[in-house]
Amino acid sequence: MPEFYPETNVDPLYPVIDTDFLPAVPQRVTSKQVVSLVSYTHTQSATSSQWTVTHNLGFKPNVTVFNSAGDIVEGHIIHNSINQLTLQFSATMSGVAQLS
Repeated sequence: MPEFYPETNVDPLYPVIDTDFLPAVPQRVTSKQVVSLVSYTHTQSATSSQWTVTHNLGFKPNVTVFNSAGDIVEGHIIHNSINQLTLQFSATMSGVAQLS
């Protein structure tokens, strides 16, 4: 059983977790901090049929795209590298890409 580390001023939705099994992660981080290590949100303000997203996650993430109306949109994903991808759509749009 992991050792409990009492904390003050810690958001109860993001408790401190034991990261001994994750050598690349600092030893005392919250689950919210871990999420930020493995996810990225890209906001595309200018309308375009092609979005280039530099995420620096170090892996090829799953992608969910939402247009400016909040609807999920399908497109073509090209993983340029483990840190960048290109999204291609049949029409120009702005919106948000959630990567994880």
